[in-house]
Amino acid sequence: KKSELRRVEMSVRDQTYIPPKSREANLLEAMGHLAAGRVIDLTLWTYSAGFLKVMLFFLAFYIVNIFVWAAVMDVVDVGSGGKCIHDDALLMTKGERYEFLVELSWATFTTVGYGTISPKGDVTGCYAIRFCCAFVAFIGVLFASTTAAIMYSKLMRLLAKAHVTFSSTLCVQYGKGNEGSTVRFGQLNFRASVAPAALMKQFSASDLLDVDGDNESPSGSEDGFPVIEFRMINDRANHDGSEIWDAQIRAIVQLNKEQQTSEGGGGNGLSARDKATGGESSLDLEKKVYYPLSLSPDTHPHFSRIWYARHVLNSESPLLKREVRDLIVKDGGKWDKDFNNWEEIRKCLNEFISLRITLSGTSAVSASDIYGEHVYYFDDVCVGWRFANMVYEQKERPYHKSWWRKLKEDEKEDHSNTETKTKIDAALLHDIVPQPGGDHEPLNETNSIAGKWLKFT
Repeated sequence: KKSELRRVEMSVRDQTYIPPKSREANLLEAMGHLAAGRVIDLTLWTYSAGFLKVMLFFLAFYIVNIFVWAAVMDVVDVGSGGKCIHDDALLMTKGERYEFLVELSWATFTTVGYGTISPKGDVTGCYAIRFCCAFVAFIGVLFASTTAAIMYSKLMRLLAKAHVTFSSTLCVQYGKGNEGSTVRFGQLNFRASVAPAALMKQFSASDLLDVDGDNESPSGSEDGFPVIEFRMINDRANHDGSEIWDAQIRAIVQLNKEQQTSEGGGGNGLSARDKATGGESSLDLEKKVYYPLSLSPDTHPHFSRIWYARHVLNSESPLLKREVRDLIVKDGGKWDKDFNNWEEIRKCLNEFISLRITLSGTSAVSASDIYGEHVYYFDDVCVGWRFANMVYEQKERPYHKSWWRKLKEDEKEDHSNTETKTKIDAALLHDIVPQPGGDHEPLNETNSIAGKWLKFT
């Protein structure tokens, strides 16, 4: 396949694919909600599951109802003397009666009208089967209206969903691996996502991840603060007119609650933890606390391709342990370069419960507000790794022009008349490579990644 060949061409040494965690709802879960009578949970399941799974669930529910109500009608008909549907139901076998009643059941349940099988209109004493058919028709009307309402709501939800995919990992870069990253990070966001196709022609695909170039950040040094970053792609990055306007991302980290240790004489009454994180938490529950996380950049005026977002692990970062933040403050706001190895970086990180990223913006397709989210966990952090290149260039011929010329001038195909377009290989979104400098965490040290990662080269 072309994607596999492209992966071989674009891969570098030790490039590794980290599969994302599955968040798909399954049919067994829906059956469990239905069997337990959890109507609210079942309704919420229909919104989280895909269209195909919801349709399969409705189909299974429809078929089960047909056979169940056919059995109920058979019992009611026999109890009424067997004269209300068949001429002499008692002389027929149970299988024969049930076959005819299945037809009556689906015709009544779908309210399409009686066919060749129906309660007799000239026979009295059949109130039971008539009421049974009326009740089945009522259930069928509720089923049809509920199904239509849910499918319509799912369609509206689909239009409001941001078609973006987040990387499966959070990459931490530090020390030499973080040298010059400010310039490189800006180039990634500008060249791969912001810049229009005409301007992208000035850069080759290899330039997008050129870490050996002459552009180094003035602040990039071995004792600089480490950073943690993730990336997301527009799922329709290779299609024109599918941008997300005025996109914004926000991050909320969920931590285990620490013991409040107020320091006397503080003047403002804030604990050491609150001082280190820049203020009180926005929500304080019994055992968990939530803090906003600063991201850079957190806005994007024209999100069309890739978006790299990062967070600096400094004295205000809740992702660092409190003692590490206090040490940074004591050192005058500087990072101790003795921490620049993956074991120490891992020890400095606060073992957060979850990191929720939310995205909002306006779709260029529907011109409506769209939203998206992704949740990272502590096991998704890879220390000493960065994201692999997923940008490539492809030459495409303007077929409408060549076809018109061939029709009018009958000229030979001219390969020089091609356009170079920048494209995104979405299959490489979850690929990571070691940071420059060689010091990186073995993937088997990360619990959720161990056993799932696939080393490509």
